[in-house]
Amino acid sequence: MQNDESQGWMTSAAVLRTGAKRKTRYIMHTLLDRFCRYVRIGTQADESAGTYPSSPGQLELGRLLHKELQALGIRDAAQDEHGIVLATLPATVPYAAPAIAW
Repeated sequence: MQNDESQGWMTSAAVLRTGAKRKTRYIMHTLLDRFCRYVRIGTQADESAGTYPSSPGQLELGRLLHKELQALGIRDAAQDEHGIVLATLPATVPYAAPAIAW
């Protein structure tokens, strides 16, 4: 079977490819939106500050990341008083695997 756009139909393989492309576009759009939210927050370090973190934007970004992790269902997501965000991401492989931290 071939695609026949003039007839208004596509093969099932073409429909699957189109669905995958839409999903990829959605994921990329979502990633771009998220990235743009992050870079709008001023996080430049203030070398003369006597605090850690050295700028309010660093705490703000941490709060945003913490909130997004919780919204994704990461139950142990936490932010400490210094703005450091920690969370455990579950393994996505079908066998026992060590936790990864960053």
